[in-house]
Amino acid sequence: MHRYDLKEFLARFIDQADECPLFEIVEALPSPSADGPWIAGGAIRRTLLQDSLDSDVDYFFRDEEQKKAFGEAIQEKGGWLISEKEHATTYGIKVKHNTVVVQAITMAYYPTLEAVLDSFDFTITQFGYDGKDLVCGPHSLWDLARKRLALHKLTFGVSTVRRLIKYTRQGFTACGGVLASILEQVVEHPEVIRREVTYVD
Repeated sequence: MHRYDLKEFLARFIDQADECPLFEIVEALPSPSADGPWIAGGAIRRTLLQDSLDSDVDYFFRDEEQKKAFGEAIQEKGGWLISEKEHATTYGIKVKHNTVVVQAITMAYYPTLEAVLDSFDFTITQFGYDGKDLVCGPHSLWDLARKRLALHKLTFGVSTVRRLIKYTRQGFTACGGVLASILEQVVEHPEVIRREVTYVD
């Protein structure tokens, strides 16, 4: 995994990087930290692409106790519970008159942010933030810049195929190699189909 100071990294190509919408949102939420919780996935990718943050913000946790403390903290900051499901608890919170949707992911707990990112399917999803650093996969920035879909790990097959369709609609290219990788892994390990799991991001 690679690690960069996120504000310094963004300042290379964004004027007034300190004023990115991501930081306004993070300021209104319980703070991510090196020991968790961590923000990972779409909100970080969209920030790097300078896209609008119109998707939810996904938080990941070290353990159940940390997730519980997060839920209490977000409600103390004015957030409210939207739904509670097996794999995620969803909250809403107002940030500058806009409602931001926040997902507390509970399908698994992780010892580190690197472990969170290692569990993700496509390299372009392997972006995380610990309150200071951008952490990303070794090929993530390269594939993001090329808008190329490359498979890192297949754990939830149906969700990965659904997400592949979503990303191609966003302008990412799924080459024959990524399709072959998905099919080969499903043939080799049919248990990864996991149609009951709705993946995050």
